[in-house]
Parts: sequence; structure tokens; C-alpha cells
Amino acid sequence: YKHQGENTYRSVAEWRFFGYENTKDFPCGVTAGDVDQDGRDEVLITAYPDFYLVEWEGDRYQVTFHAASIQGNGALVVDADHDGQQEFWISDGKKIQPYRRVGVATAPPAPVGITVHPLDERSVQLTWYPVPGADEYLLYRGMDAEDLQVLQTVAVPSFLDTTVTSGLVYHYALACIDYEKSPNRSHQSAVYSARPGPKPWLLPEAYATDRTVRLYFSEPLDAGAKDPTHYTIDGDLGRPTSCGYDRGGKEILLTLGKRISQEGQFTVTATGLVDLDGTPLDEARNSAQFTVSNIGTPPFLSEATLISDQTIRLTFSESMDPRELLDPVYYEMSDGLQVVSVKLVRSCYQVDLTIIPETLMGAFGKRYWIRVHSMRSQLGVAIQKGRGDMIQLIFSKFNLDDVYTFPNPYRAGLDDGGITFANLTIQADIRVMTLEGRTLRILHETDGDGGMVWDGLDDQGRPLASGIYLYQVSNDKESKWGKLAIVR
Repeated sequence: YKHQGENTYRSVAEWRFFGYENTKDFPCGVTAGDVDQDGRDEVLITAYPDFYLVEWEGDRYQVTFHAASIQGNGALVVDADHDGQQEFWISDGKKIQPYRRVGVATAPPAPVGITVHPLDERSVQLTWYPVPGADEYLLYRGMDAEDLQVLQTVAVPSFLDTTVTSGLVYHYALACIDYEKSPNRSHQSAVYSARPGPKPWLLPEAYATDRTVRLYFSEPLDAGAKDPTHYTIDGDLGRPTSCGYDRGGKEILLTLGKRISQEGQFTVTATGLVDLDGTPLDEARNSAQFTVSNIGTPPFLSEATLISDQTIRLTFSESMDPRELLDPVYYEMSDGLQVVSVKLVRSCYQVDLTIIPETLMGAFGKRYWIRVHSMRSQLGVAIQKGRGDMIQLIFSKFNLDDVYTFPNPYRAGLDDGGITFANLTIQADIRVMTLEGRTLRILHETDGDGGMVWDGLDDQGRPLASGIYLYQVSNDKESKWGKLAIVR
């Protein structure tokens, strides 16, 4: 079907497949992908037990490939070997077999394996996989992802852009040239973005107890900061066993595998970290010192994790008094949330808190917090106010499988809170489009709280008219499409 207007489509092609068998195990399926690298998607149809590849030939659609004895309801289009050539994978019930376009010479493939990240406020580094036979590469750049111009021609698969301004977002794409092919230029690669800025650094002073170390950074770091292998503590303390992610990554709480058994000054060093824009940690300011002068330091909250919509798992730095630990009166939450019961999970330092049933928590773009009042450890030492008695809960998703919008439909004038895109990953880009695919607004989720609120305006600040709109949510690994409605 081809789009004709607002919610109107007309039929442009029809196929009738002889021998199709309707089974509950192998329903038919349709997918699309650019198999022959011509910049246009082909249609891949699985009609059990046959597979058909359909593409636009001149002035009409034609079936250009057929495979029999297929057991499956879809095909996967992917460049699995990173050579710039797409394959499609289908199953015969015994094995999954890849297929690739063969025939006359075509244009060279577009570069893949592209990484783009800022090094500091004055430079952006680009690298990509070399394309076999490529004589040179065209580097495109622009402030608008849909308006890129050639910036440079290079002969090697890397480039350092030193003509950038701190704080601005730059969009990049690549193409390669192979003078032995016709046409000799590939189509453009996918577009990648980078925002140069100052390198993050580790503040020189850290706060420690006998089993934890809290680090403070100049700005929030990406989710990789939760990997304990990035940190080393001198002496015989080695690496921490786990990390807590607080204040959106601006503070990191390291949990040690054993207690610090002696007083003194220690140094912790962080390596391999980047901020939310991908800028690497300043290697000249990547260490902090902490002093342990009193082994019997007060307890504190070390981690909070959302287990379900109404359950939070709370971890303390040490075993707490069970009488106070299991009493909901000692807990306070933001946004009017209320703890109604507490269940012991592990020893007396980890509990599950149950929130009132009608309250939902999750990756909605909110930042929650939970505070513990005057609770004591089993040694009788109380949590100090302002020193570990409160922890933030910031929720995001590991993938985009559960992305949705609410309210949907959005009723202008009644739903004053705007349209929320929920269940986002720590970083995500949102593109709102008409049904024809024209981009109206681009949003960027960067603060890691799993949600983004859109005011219903286009990029010129104009309210969108009533109707159905498409949205695409993407990150560096995947994308998710959906529809939303606006009623005015």
C-alpha cells in the first residue's frame, strides 16, 4: 500500500502464493531491509513453507528470489560479519542460513562499525571498519542530521575533528569511494552525533567508611561507571566488589570485598570512564584520597533497586537493628509514596519495601528518593542526617522493548503535563514524525531517568494539529517505532 493522504492508502501491488499452508507454528511474516545496498528496502515475505524476496524493478514490484522448505515466520536482515554487505537469514527448521546478493558489480558498501565520541571541548574522534577496496572516505558533518555536507576526504578509517565548538551537537556520516566500481561512491552511512565538552574529572576528596567509598565527579557519568573493574584502591584493598549509581552518575558508591581494618589515608583511581556525551575522564584528575580515622563509622544507605512496580530493594552498608529495620515508620519517600511493609531479604542489611498498591514507579522521567530516619546499626550507631540517610532512585531500561507514551491520546488543554515517553534507556533519541515520515521534533534523553516529556510542539514552537503521529525512539544499538494521537 502507498500513502495517499491523512490515514489514506491505496493498493499498489498484490501477490498470490500457491502452496501456502496456514499453521499455528509458522504464521506468515513480512519484514524489510536493504539487502542489495542500493539505498532502498526490499520486502521479505515468509509464507510457510516458502520465502520470497520482492523489490522494485523499474516501474513495478517483482519477486527476485525464492527459497523453499522454510520453517519460520520471518527473516533477519543484518551485516553479521561487518563487511558492509547486508545478509538476510532464514531457517529451514534445522539450521539458520544466511544469503547475500550476488551478480554484477555495484557501488561499494557504506562504512560500518562507526564510533563517534568527543575527546574534549575542542575535538571529536571518529573511527570505523575499513571497507575492502576503498580508495578514500568522505566524511559528512552538519548541525542538522538531515543536512550534512562533506567536511573532509580521508584515506584511512579514522579522523580527528578539531573544528568543533564546546556544547554544540554535531552530526556525522560516512561514505566510501572505490574507483574500480561503478558507481564508485557508496550511499551514506547511518548518522551519528557527538557533543564536545570539557573532560569530566574525579574530585580529589572521597568519603569512606570501613567497607564503602563514595566518589564525587564533576558531572554525571554514563552507565559504564557502575562497573567495579574501573576502580582500584591502593594497599591490599584492590578492586571494589560492586558499585552504586547515585545522582544520575555524578556520585559513585564503591562497596569493598572486605572491611578496612586499619586507619590511614588511601587513594582510589578511576580509569576508562566517560560522561553522558562519551567524553573520557581526565587522566590528570582521575584519583581521590580518603582517610579512615574511625573504624566504627555510622551506617548508611548503599543501594536501592526497583524489583517490581511496588517493591524496592534497599541495601544498607552494614547490619541494622532488626526492630527498626522492619518498621515502616522509619522510612520516608518522595512524591507522596508510602512504605506499608518491610520484608527481610538478607541478614539485617537488605530489605524489600512494599509501596501502596495504587502507586506505580518506574522509568517515567521522575527522580524519586527514600530517606531513613534515625535508624541504628546492630552496634548501636545511628545513621547520620545528611550523611547517607537518603538515596535517589533513578530508573531506566536496558533496552527499548517496553517504550510507550502516555497519555495516548493526548488531549490538549486537559492533559497539562505533556506527553511522556516512558521506559527509555539511559540515552535515547526521540523523533516525532508525520505519517509520511516528515520530522517534526527531535528530543534527546540524556539524564538517565528513563523518561522524556514532550510539550506537543514542533521544532518551530508551533502546536501540532489533531491527528495520528509516528515516533521513533533509538539509541546506539536499537530503535522502536510507535504511534501517538493528539486531540485539540
